[in-house]
Formats: sequence, C-alpha cells, structure tokens
Amino acid sequence: PLRYALRQLRRSPGFALIAILTLTLGIAATTTIFSILDAVLLEPLPFPHADRLVSIALPPWNTVSVPTALDWQQRGHSIAAIAAYRGWAPTVRNASRNQSGRVLEVTQGFLSTLNASLFLGHDFLHTGNERDCTAQIILSAPFWKQLGGGTDLTGRTLEIDRRTYQVTGVLAASQPIEGPGALDNPDILIPVGCDPSNHPDHRGSSSYQVLARLSTGVTIQQANAELLTIERSLKHDYPTDYNLNDHPVIQPLKDLVAGQSTRAALYATLAACALLLLIACANLANLLLARNTRRRPEFATRAALGASLGQLLSQLLMESAVLASLGALFGTALAAASLRLLHQLTAIHIPRLGHAALHANVLAFVVLVFALITILLTLLPARSTLQPGLLRDLSAGGRSSPNRSLRRAGRLLVVAQLTLTMVLLASAGWMIASVFVLLHQPLGFNPAHLLIAGVDVHGSSITPTYNAARTNQFFNQMSEELRHLPGVENVSAVNHYPLGGWTNRYDFCTDQHPEQCKQVNPHSPDNFSVLPGYFATIGQTLYAGRDFNPADDGRNHVVIINRALAQQEWPGQNPLGKRLYTGQINAWATVVGVVGNIHNYD
Repeated sequence: PLRYALRQLRRSPGFALIAILTLTLGIAATTTIFSILDAVLLEPLPFPHADRLVSIALPPWNTVSVPTALDWQQRGHSIAAIAAYRGWAPTVRNASRNQSGRVLEVTQGFLSTLNASLFLGHDFLHTGNERDCTAQIILSAPFWKQLGGGTDLTGRTLEIDRRTYQVTGVLAASQPIEGPGALDNPDILIPVGCDPSNHPDHRGSSSYQVLARLSTGVTIQQANAELLTIERSLKHDYPTDYNLNDHPVIQPLKDLVAGQSTRAALYATLAACALLLLIACANLANLLLARNTRRRPEFATRAALGASLGQLLSQLLMESAVLASLGALFGTALAAASLRLLHQLTAIHIPRLGHAALHANVLAFVVLVFALITILLTLLPARSTLQPGLLRDLSAGGRSSPNRSLRRAGRLLVVAQLTLTMVLLASAGWMIASVFVLLHQPLGFNPAHLLIAGVDVHGSSITPTYNAARTNQFFNQMSEELRHLPGVENVSAVNHYPLGGWTNRYDFCTDQHPEQCKQVNPHSPDNFSVLPGYFATIGQTLYAGRDFNPADDGRNHVVIINRALAQQEWPGQNPLGKRLYTGQINAWATVVGVVGNIHNYD
C-alpha cells in the first residue's frame, strides 16, 4: 500500500506539492503556538514540588509588609515557608564602572522557600532579623557569566549604592527566577535590610509581594480560610495598620508567572491556528474528493478484481497518511525554526518563552494532529466515492457520472471552508481592531519627539549623601545646558517617567476626610517628583491653577494633582487651595494646579 500510495502521488506532483505545503504551514503554526503554550502554562516551574508554590496577594495593590507575611506563617499551619520580595533600582558598579543589573530585594528565606539550587556558593545567612544586612548577594547564572564566570567566588564583589557586597552564591541555570514585575529574571538577589531607605520591620511598609510553599496536604482553599482568620486577628492586634476590607488571595505561583492576559492570548492564538488547520484540511478534503471522483473507474476495476471495501479504504488511508506525515515532518521542522527565531526577538515578551521547544509532549501533540488529519482526509472522500452500490454499477459497466451524494459532499466541504474562514476572519478582524484601538488610545501626554534619559545622582560623586537642595541645583543646571542644544525645545525631569509602571505610594489623606490620616488608605495615589516645566515638556495638559515655578523649592509644600484624584477627593468642588497629606514629604501640602490624567502602567 505504501509503494502504491507513493506512485499515486508521483502521478500528480502538483496536487501533492500543494497538499504538503498547505499541511506544512498549518501544522507549523499550530505546533509553534502549542509549544509556547506548553512551556508557559503546562510545564511545571523548575523547582522541587512546584505544585505547592503559591503567591499571596492583598488587594487592591497586592502588596504587604514583611511582618505581615511572617505572621501569616507563624500564626498558622498551612504555610511551610514564606518569603517577601520587591524590586530595587540602585546603582550597581563593577571594577569602578557602572554595571547594568536588575536587583531583587528578598527576605532571608526566599531561596529556601523556592527550594532553588545554587551552582556555586551558599544561601544568605539566616540571622532571624530581616533588618540585618549581611552584605551578601547572590547572582543569576547569566549575570555571573557576564561578569566573567568561573568556579571561584573568593574576592568576587560588587558595589551597590557605594557599598561593597560579597558574592556568596550563583543560581543554577536550570532554575531561573521568572515571573511578572520584579521576578522578571533578576540579576542580583540582595537581603531586604540592605536598602537604607527601606524599613522591612515596619508594618506600614506595605510594598512587598509574597510567595509561599504550602504544607504537605494543604489545599489552596484551606490555606485561604486560615489566612482570613489570621488577618482578622492582625486587625484586632494592629487596628491602625490594616484595612477592614483586607482579604488575602492565594493563587498558584505558576498562574502568577504565566499571567491571565498571556493565558488568554495563547489559548486564543492556538484556537485561531487550529481553525486555520481545519480550513486547510477541508480544502484538501475537497481536492481529494474531486481527485477520487476521477479515480472511480480505478476503484471499480479493483473491486471487480476482488478488492474488498476495506482494502480500498486502507489504500486511501495510506495515501492520506503519506500526505499528513510529510506535512507533519516539514511542519515540525518549520516550527523548530520559528521557535529559534522567537527566542531571539526581544520585542516579544512572554514569560518562560525561552523554555518553548519541541519536547516529548509537543511531539506527541504533532502525532495526534497527524492522526486526526489522516482520518479527516480519508473519511469524507472515501464515504462519497467508495459506496458499495456505486462500485457494483461501475464494475458492471455503468457510467461514472457524479451522483447526488458526491455533489452534496462537495457542497458540504465548501460550506465548511467558508464557515471556518468567516470565523477566523472575524476573530482576526476583532484582534486587529483591538490593536488599532490600543495604539490610538489617548495617553494623556504627547510621545512624539519625546526622548528620555536616565540620570542617577543618588550615592554618586554628585550627591554622596542625599541632599535635596544640591540635587535640585544639579538638575536645574543640567536642564538649562540641555535647552541650548540644537533642536531641543524643552527639558525637565521626573523621578519616574510615564508608562514606566513604577508605583510610589505613601500615607495619604485630604482635608475632606482627615480621619483617614491614621488609617491605611487603599486609594493612595502615586507620587512623582518633577521640575518646573515638566507638564509642558511631555505635553500633559494643565487644566486649572498654575505650574510649579523656581520659587517652589520643596519647603512651601505645594502639589499638583490630576483630574482623577480631584474627582475622587473633591467631587464637584474646586480643588485649588485644598490640602492633602502625603507621606512623601510627611507634611500637609496645598493644591495649586490640576493636570490631565496619563497612563502610567500599560
């Protein structure tokens, strides 16, 4: 049957080429997306007993304090180990030069909670006090290689914010730390007590995210119920540090790493590729139906010579299997090439994309697709062309004109193709429209011809110890010099630029609700420090009041708010002249201006 099937394909090289090319493209697209979905959503995290790793969040900001996290473990039995972490952006220097590196502040039990392995060295010292800075750091395997690598940690140090740290460990390359935000492949792990501006022992310092390892046999539902009880006891013991509506939420760490938007996008894309493959199969089935119609005299002759219906069906099955196997072979090769290309594209940011490869389960998926395609390409054409009555008539010398059943089958395939194509086109149209709407969203500022550059003066020779007046003087002088450059219209400075995704929340209340000053405020706004002229520089509209001016030196305590905060705190009122308290300056400030809203996250 195999040799006969190959001879049949050689007799119709054009048909064979089109069929194989169609299947190759459909299988390649589907296999590529499935391999990414498998790596991101199905493959377990690279840590022992990863199914017990969870993320614990406290809405609305999903961040907590270190003491809160530790109490969750110490006051209950559901959590075997817990760790808190957050991102940090210090100046990193190596051999007297600035070194780019992503720093992750972690509590002392971070690696032991993950059960992460080390390629070199040892974990942080466990002093029992998260306020202690042991001047130790642990590096990721890629960052260690970037610094020269080797197998000896003796004398290997890094300078972080003008303080020297000993490299005490290097993470195993097989266990990268991957996830959203601060967990996005950090280069350096450092104890939380090493940031001089941070106070990890304060319950009000709720800026940490939490991951934990559940005790053996404990479910997420059981852990959630216990945490709610613990949270109520914490509210009773520390009434000024907790909000009455705080409810911890636990989810598998794997779900946090993948992200809900990534999950939805991958499933939607896989469904689109599956539709594309179905359309290709319907198209090929229609071609095979037409081809088999011309071969009816051949089938009738073989039936007259004694071939059974099963033998004829097995022959058609073998021909479809040859087409499907060649399409699967070339499609798998094209998928492997596509994955290599995706790994090199920095513009595509999908968590755990680097793990996508043609693993055993992906190859099993290809085999399943091959089997389904073989059956689809065989059954409908065979059902319409290998009817026993039709074969008897043809073997008796009857005419071989297409009957009603064949015409009905052809129409059915055409309708199926058009239906699937319309579904795919509609879905693609909606996705393209969504991208168009996204690209044309009003940002609240004008990004055209807007350039950004980072300048870090904290802990440098400019300001060895932070001094607000000296820092302002430096940035004012720098801005004045930049304004005289050819082509520069305006210059200003901000501590975190728009769409940067940074969060700078402090204690907050207003004269409208002064009783909230002693409570945790879940609606605390982001705070930004800017120079005069900032809003004009980025094109953010000033709707009321005035901009900052050189006389606003930070001691007269004036602020500019956006329209969202004005509507939230003083609905229907003129916010100018109103007062608010912010922990950024630890004082009350007067509102002197109102600007438009801008996007700061995504």
